[in-house]
Formats: sequence, C-alpha cells, structure tokens
Amino acid sequence: PIHISNLMLLDPKTGERTRVGRKLDESKGKLIRYSKKSGEEIK
Repeated sequence: PIHISNLMLLDPKTGERTRVGRKLDESKGKLIRYSKKSGEEIK
C-alpha cells in the first residue's frame, strides 16, 4: 500500500504531478492549497 503522504496531485495548469503547499488567503481568512510548480490554486 502507498501512504497518503507519498501521493502527488495534478497541477491544474499543466496536468503534471506537483507537490502541494498551503497559504493563507487573507481576503477570505482561509487556508488554500496551491501547486508548488505553477502557483495555481488547487480546488
């Protein structure tokens, strides 16, 4: 079995594998996930 921490999501912009980062969206006051490669938000 593969541990969940070893999975990579697809970058919404390029369709390639990417690591995921989290940052605070100050306008909404919520954490958002984003692609480390392109900086695009992951929904």
